Amino acid sequence: MLGESLKIARTKKGISIKELAEAIDVTSPYLARIENNLIINIGIVTFSKVCSELDLSDTQVLDIIKSFR
Repeated sequence: MLGESLKIARTKKGISIKELAEAIDVTSPYLARIENNLIINIGIVTFSKVCSELDLSDTQVLDIIKSFR
């Protein structure tokens, strides 16, 4: 699922939910709900900010999108 993939990427980068949330200008609870798959329809801007902040390659982003289906 999308949230799980983002959580794994964030954890591998070694940053907290709070740090990522602040960097992409969302609240920590909102980001936690995304990572726990409680919110599955996030906006493209938010998704793009998360991917950029986590330094995900194009291939990694495509893999995440494929896992969302």
